[in-house]
Amino acid sequence: MRWLIGALAVIALAWLTYVVSPYWTAASFAADVRRGDVLAAAARVNFHALRLSFAKQFLSEGLGAGEIGDALSSADVQIAAGTIAVAADPLLEPLLSARGVVDLLRETPAGEDGPGRASVLERLMRFLAASRWRGFRNVYFALPPDRAAEEQVRLQFRLSRLQWRLVSIDLPAATRKRIAERVLRLKAPKTR
Repeated sequence: MRWLIGALAVIALAWLTYVVSPYWTAASFAADVRRGDVLAAAARVNFHALRLSFAKQFLSEGLGAGEIGDALSSADVQIAAGTIAVAADPLLEPLLSARGVVDLLRETPAGEDGPGRASVLERLMRFLAASRWRGFRNVYFALPPDRAAEEQVRLQFRLSRLQWRLVSIDLPAATRKRIAERVLRLKAPKTR
């Protein structure tokens, strides 16, 4: 009987570790970003997946809800996103470096309250409420939790090789537009 109780305790501990681990990773990642610790933050990012995520976002932003965007199948969008990721790589490289990711997340609203405005428990409850599990390997965090969906940044963490890594940052449309304009301004040929 003791072995059964021991086995159940081990299973319960493993399950609890699995359920808590993405929240721990996201909180640690947020602390690294706040501190500006580029190396620690970069260790929690899958840059290849993030590059594809940004390519898809800028592709959908460019296509919009027009007839071309509606005519493309999901597979076509994935192929186009991969092509755009390769073509736009030099333009998006500053954004997709470790420093670029940290700077991007530092300039987006984090939803932090001022000192003493919300208890640790209240902030924790909002953080938990802002998360959504998709299957067993994907957790999304919508931040700041008290804003409308079109003003939120969605971070997607995926479990891979027993580690949770950031694979997608879904930006609000206004932020995507601002970044696209800034990138195009930086890369535009200078005329006299």
